[in-house]
Amino acid sequence: MALPFCKFFGECPKCLYQDIDYDEQISIKGNLVEQEIGIKPYIIRGSKDRFYKYRVVFQIKRVSPKNVALGYTLDRGFIYGVDFCPILRPKINDTIKPLNKILSSENISTWDPNEGKGKLLGITVMTNDENLIISLNVRRRVFLKSLTYKVLYEIGGVMGIWWVLKDKINLVIGSRGSMFLPFKDLKISPFGVYPDNLEMLMLIWESLESYKDFTALGTGLYFPLNNIETYVEKDPLVLREIEENYRLHYGKLNYELTPFMTFIYSSKNKPKNLTVNTDRFNEELPEDFGKTFVLIGSRMRKMKKFLKVNDLKIDKVYLFDTDPHTDNFTLVVISHR
Repeated sequence: MALPFCKFFGECPKCLYQDIDYDEQISIKGNLVEQEIGIKPYIIRGSKDRFYKYRVVFQIKRVSPKNVALGYTLDRGFIYGVDFCPILRPKINDTIKPLNKILSSENISTWDPNEGKGKLLGITVMTNDENLIISLNVRRRVFLKSLTYKVLYEIGGVMGIWWVLKDKINLVIGSRGSMFLPFKDLKISPFGVYPDNLEMLMLIWESLESYKDFTALGTGLYFPLNNIETYVEKDPLVLREIEENYRLHYGKLNYELTPFMTFIYSSKNKPKNLTVNTDRFNEELPEDFGKTFVLIGSRMRKMKKFLKVNDLKIDKVYLFDTDPHTDNFTLVVISHR
């Protein structure tokens, strides 16, 4: 047993295991993976158990004309509001109350999943401990002008805001401010996987060093196999990855001007080794695509589906505990045909 360290524990749906010793937490996760995948995973422990998340997605629901709930989803259509979360970086925590105040003062409709209407679904906040980038996640093509400029100028450290249309494919429909400057030095995953825990990201790099040159699938924007799949690498943010994928798909690319590695393949180029983000891509591949596969994702059912539909044999399984105290983790499966 352990003593919970959050005042919301037991009511907030985010953390499930604060009252359990950490060794027991990762044992529970490991047993779950073994039951579902069939192989006991190598467990890479979390490097921090508090203030480890550099990125968070808050859901939003207007609970009264002058107040919104900014927090985590407890049930369909219900948001558990928080004003502080001890697994988030301090810079994000300092932003919660000002964000809530601005959102409450704005006359903006929030998304209702039961009625299928409303504009604003949630907000994604990312930090490098000095600056913030914020994504306004919307269900319709809208420019939230007043809200955008209030957040940009009234909350300290906000360098940029973009609006993302949330659907089967997340579509960036616009932005204001400087989107890349505060994060240009961050080392982002070579596999198109962006865990919120950047300390654990370093361990993912180290553990999978020998696979980093694999051609990657499902890590950027998704295009059908008969067109072009792209993978943009070395230190892009998600928005930059999307921008470069757009250039690769719709226009010519000057490789000399591209300051990071780019892997491209089409149906005419059959890669032998593939890295697959199974959260984004879990369809059947042609038989001549790939011999060795590195599957990465946080959604175990989608990973199991990819293994099954492509008839892959498992060689090794890694469990990276990227989210201590929650039921989330990053799973890596090394497999072959």
